Formats: sequence, C-alpha cells, structure tokens
Amino acid sequence: MRASFPNLLIGLAIFISGNASATVRYVDVNSATPTAPYTSWTTAATNIQNAITVSTTGDTVLVTNGIYQSGGTSFNGSNRVYVTVANMTVKSVNGPAFTTIQGYQVPGTTNGVSAIRCVYLASGTTLSGFTLTNGATISGEAGGGVKCQTVGSCVVTNCIITGNASASGGGGVYNGTVLNSIIKGNATMSSWGGGVYFSTLTNCSLLGNSAWNSGGGSGGGAANATLVNCVLAGNWCGYIYGAAITSTLINCTVVSNWSAAYGGPLGSCTLKNCIDYYNFAYNTTPDSGTSSTFTNCCVFPAQATGANNVTNSPSFVDLAGGDYHLSGTSPCINAGNNSFMSVTNDLDGNPRMVGGTVDIGAYEFQYQATGTFYVSLSNALPVFPFQTWDTAATNIQDAIDAAASGSQILVSNGVYRTGGRVVYGSLTNRVVVNRSLTIQSVNGAAVTSIVGFQMSGTTNGNSAIRCIYLTNGVVLDGFTLTNGATRSTGVVSNEQSGGGIWCESTNVFIRNCVMTRNAAYNSGGGIYSGTLTNCAMTDNQLGSGGGNGGGASFSVLDHCTLLRNKTGSTAGASGGGAGSSLLNFCLVSNNVSVYPGGGVVSSTLNCC
Repeated sequence: MRASFPNLLIGLAIFISGNASATVRYVDVNSATPTAPYTSWTTAATNIQNAITVSTTGDTVLVTNGIYQSGGTSFNGSNRVYVTVANMTVKSVNGPAFTTIQGYQVPGTTNGVSAIRCVYLASGTTLSGFTLTNGATISGEAGGGVKCQTVGSCVVTNCIITGNASASGGGGVYNGTVLNSIIKGNATMSSWGGGVYFSTLTNCSLLGNSAWNSGGGSGGGAANATLVNCVLAGNWCGYIYGAAITSTLINCTVVSNWSAAYGGPLGSCTLKNCIDYYNFAYNTTPDSGTSSTFTNCCVFPAQATGANNVTNSPSFVDLAGGDYHLSGTSPCINAGNNSFMSVTNDLDGNPRMVGGTVDIGAYEFQYQATGTFYVSLSNALPVFPFQTWDTAATNIQDAIDAAASGSQILVSNGVYRTGGRVVYGSLTNRVVVNRSLTIQSVNGAAVTSIVGFQMSGTTNGNSAIRCIYLTNGVVLDGFTLTNGATRSTGVVSNEQSGGGIWCESTNVFIRNCVMTRNAAYNSGGGIYSGTLTNCAMTDNQLGSGGGNGGGASFSVLDHCTLLRNKTGSTAGASGGGAGSSLLNFCLVSNNVSVYPGGGVVSSTLNCC
C-alpha cells in the first residue's frame, strides 16, 4: 500500500516547550558514561527506564537510535518501559525507523508469566516516534504493545506497533489515543481487538492484525474504538467481524478483511463517509457487516443499511497492489457529508476536502486540473481550482495542489509566509512543489517573497522551516527566498541542507531569483542542487554541520552572483560562496570560510 505514514514524522519536528522547570533527559544505548540525572548526551542513560525513574512531571526523555530490549518493571505484568510520571513525554530523536522498544514473548506460548509488554503509560503521558515490537502479556492482561492507565489518558503518536500479542484485548494498543501510526501484525489470543481495544485512532493504518481464538475472537483490527481517517486492511479473526466490532468509523477505508466464521468485517459499528468493500466471511462470501449502520458510505450492496450510500465499486487505484487511493472515476469522490469531518487532512496529510465536498474513505482525491492557476495574497474570495484572478488562491500551496503536471502557477505581489508541509523526515517546507510545474511571479523577485522560519538563538533546528522544496522538472521564476533554515539533525542531504531551496537534482530550473539570509546546518545555505540562471545568492550561511557551500551546493550556476555568503566554523566546512558546483559566467565576491575555500571549493569555474 502507498505509504500512509503521513507526514510520517511531523510530530517529531516540534520540540517540547513545556514550563520553565521541565527537564530534558537523554538516552543512548551506546552511552559510554551514563550518569544520573542524564541531562546531557555525554551522561545519557543507556536504558529508557533509568531516565524515567529520575524524571518529574513535565520532563521529556529524549531517546536516540538503537534497540532498547533490556530492563523491565512489574506493573500489570512486566513492562520494558513503565512511564509513571504524569504529563511527561518519551520521544525518539529520529523516529521509528531508527528507534525500537522490544518486549519479550514466551517461546511456545507467546503470553505467559515471563512475558514483557513494550510500554505502560500513566495518564497524561506521550510516547512519540518508536517502533514497538515483540511485546506480550501475562494471563488476563491487555495491550501487548502499549497499555494506557485509563481510556484515552495517554497519547501514542508517530509510532509503528508491530508483532505484539496480548492474552486479553488489544494486541497492539489498549486504552490509547493513537495518532499518525501504523498498527500491523498484532494479535489477541482470546478476546477482542487484535490491533486496538478501547482506543481512539486518527490517521492510522491497521494492517494484518488478528483476534484468533475460534470461540470468541472478534474484531481483528479494532474493538470498542473510534477511528478517523484510517485504513483497515488484511485484518482477520477466528470467529466473527474481521475488521472491527462495536466501533465508530469516520472517513475510513475497510477492505480485504475476513472472518473464519461469519459476520463479515464489521459488527455493531457505525460508519460515516467510509468505504466498506471487498471483505469476506466464511467460504469467502463477500460481506460488509452485521448490525452496522452506514451513512454516506460506499458499501457492498447486500449490506447497504442506512442513508445516502453508494453501492458501486469504489474504484481504487490498485486493489490487488494494496493502493486504496481513489481513481479519477471513483463514485466516492465528493460523495461524503461535510458535517462528519473532524480533521482537516486525510491519511496522506493532504487537504481533507478538495472541491467543496469531502470524499468517502481515508484518502481524499487530489483533483488536479491543467492550464494556468493564480495566486493573490489579497484576494477576498478564493475559489477552487483558482483558475482566474477573481478566484485566485491566497496561498501558493493551494494552487500547486490543484494543478496537474505541466501547468503554470502565476503569483502576484506579496510576502508568502504561512503554511508548511513535510517531504523528507521531519523538516517542514513553506512550499512543496511535488510535480513538474512552472511557478512564476508576475512582477519579479523585488516584490514577491517566500519566507521560511529560523529558530531564535540557534537558527537551524527542529522548528526551522525551509522556503521551498522542488521536485524534478520544476521551473521557479522571479522570487526572493529568505529566512529559510533546516534541521540540525536528521538525514544530512535531505533535512540539514538547502535552507532557501532544496532540489531533487539539477533537473530543476531556477531563474531570476534571489536567495538571501537563508541558513542550512550542513550544505547549501541558499540552495542545494538545481540549475540556476540570472540568480543571486547573498548573505546565506552554514551552521556547524561541516558541509560546504554557504551560497550554493551541488548546483549548476549560469550568470549568477554569490556575495557575502559564509560557512560555519566546524573543521572541514569550506566554500563560503559555493561547493561541489559548476559556475559559468558568475561573480563570486566577499564570501567567507574559516577554512580554505572562502569563495568556492570542489567546483569548476568558467569565465567567472
């Protein structure tokens, strides 16, 4: 299935502000000198539990890359991590791809007296950015991956919860509020809710979970839950209701679930703006559910109980391949009820309502027209799809989202400094151009600016915002890009480079633009990659990441000016003007580097 881990780590990019007394404590499984109270990376704990033990209300425990599989605290069975302090946050630095909390499953029985759950969370706590796996419980206990103290009392966000099991309900999660997460391949052995039980989920995917006791396993994906903008696919149970039981689903996609007995995917559920199709019960009979109500849903004809439902096939992009986005011919487009919406973005992080009426299912069809689209900051009546000046968008991103490849976006005078979207990792871009478009100002760079955000005191960091991201084939013409910055952690090329502009390759064309007072932690303070013509890079800078090119890095520059750009002071940082670039007919003046290569480094210059 297409990646639906939206904005897959937006939450990790926002560092806790908290109150003045809150403390950050650090955990590094490879720390050489762990020393309580673990308030620096040098003294970081090697065990998450040790940092939690010395924490107080409001603290943050910050965990760097590694597999955390040692230690355990007994409460409702044994827990690898036991968060007892109210209103504290446990978060990873680089997300679930790099940071794992691993429980223990008993050989032969999975659950049992020596099993270890991954995480137990007290009320008011937040867990962010981990993979939780191999957790299990003692007899009668729920929540093999995560158990929260009371219903809805804790938040689990941007996590992957996979391969956990419970003796009672909620193989993956019990009692949690879960956001932007994947819950996959978890199981409950004798109860309800293989994926989640008594939980609220928003923008999540429940995939291949199971409740497999033949006499009572129900709700392979979810039980007694509320689900918004979620996909439930490939879940199953040994008895009835393979996807969900006694749950409320809003703008969800329920597909390819099955039950070994009868009852289809859903039992006693309420569905609004949902797709419930291609599910099966005993003997592979197509089925949509029993004793459930459907409103503004796309549902298999035999079970279309309720009002304003669609019974034709939802017309997915690729059902066999697991891509449940809507094709352009889907009857689910603009067929929902706007009053049921409770969030503004779909499972991909795209606008939840495009074209005036919400779609049915977890993914909003991102309508794209061809031609010319208009943006005017002062327009009082923007009307989708923004194809006249009278209906112009007030935000550049809105016009981009409406336009098909090959179209032109015309932007009138103004300072465009609102909005933001993530492409790679956790770094936000003020504008994301993710298809081959021409983005052109009407009156040039002197009166048309895209403004990022630099953190007070550090410039680069987790809250920084780059000005613009450009994919292959884009033309950007006539803008000033200023005040952009990058993260100081994350992937060096994608998140620490290109404070003003970041390009996928030199097959991106920037003309008549000015990049000024931008910053990057590593390389390309003004721009990273791209082919530039008649552009100026002035007063851009690098942080202490050790890269090159205060003005430009890995770029091709024709008839450009690089003036007063500079690198950081870290050993190896050089090329105040440009690094690893090709310069033709360029002026390179008054650029600074603490190390050799104040003007350019590792570059070719022709007629400069």
